Amino acid sequence: RSHQSGNHQIPQSLPSKTAPIAVRGILQAATCLRDATRLSILLELKAGPLPFDELVNRTELTQGNVSKQLKILSDNGLIKRRKTGSKVT
Repeated sequence: RSHQSGNHQIPQSLPSKTAPIAVRGILQAATCLRDATRLSILLELKAGPLPFDELVNRTELTQGNVSKQLKILSDNGLIKRRKTGSKVT
C-alpha cells in the first residue's frame, strides 16, 4: 500500500534503487528554481521556444546573465537548447 493513515511511503511497485535517483533529481531542480532569474526565464519559455535576443528583451537582463542562466537550466535538465542557423532557442 502506498498510503496508510498519516504515513507516507514509496509505493511497492517503485524499485527501491530508483527512489534516491528520483529524489535527487527533484531536489536538484528545486534548488535550481530557487533563483528568481531562472524562474522568470522559465516562465517566459513556458509557451514555447524563443530566440535568445527575444528572451533578453523580455527579461530585461544582460546577454551574459541570460546566457549563464540558460546554461544552468540546461545543465539541470530543465530546458533543452536548440541552435537554428545563428539563433539559439
